Amino acid sequence: MKKWLWLTLLLILAGLGWVASGPYRTLKQIGRAVENADVAALERHVDFPAVRADLLKQMEARLAEEMRQRGAGDLLGQVGAAAVGRLAEQSVNAMVSPAGLMVLLQGRALQKSTGQAGEDQPPANVLENASMRFQSPSRFTASVTSASGQPVNFVLARQGLNWRLVAIELP
Repeated sequence: MKKWLWLTLLLILAGLGWVASGPYRTLKQIGRAVENADVAALERHVDFPAVRADLLKQMEARLAEEMRQRGAGDLLGQVGAAAVGRLAEQSVNAMVSPAGLMVLLQGRALQKSTGQAGEDQPPANVLENASMRFQSPSRFTASVTSASGQPVNFVLARQGLNWRLVAIELP
């Protein structure tokens, strides 16, 4: 009887360990997809509609705050805000595509802006040196520092037993 109890306890602990290691394994698989420039593998680990919705919400909030600070309450300001909002939506849709996210995760935009781009360099993985932590049993963040020194959080959420990237929290 004790043998079954220990075996059951061992199986429960192994299952908990498997679930707890999920976000780390997912980030490793995302990193491998980035290094191999494998868009299909990246798509398996990213919830693109959720990432798009989250980034669009962040951009709309920033736009609204900027308009509020500038006092753009007149009709012309509202028309301008609508046009900029539409442009923001198109930008988010272009950026949060498998290819766009691949470029972001490879850090190529940062390399180009700092003049460090080299065609012979293998793609980098910006998540490689991220600080990682659980926020809850079903939410996990990997934080990296942007070129301006501010944190960018990559948020993973548990969907069943799998983990997927669901948000990118910009500074």
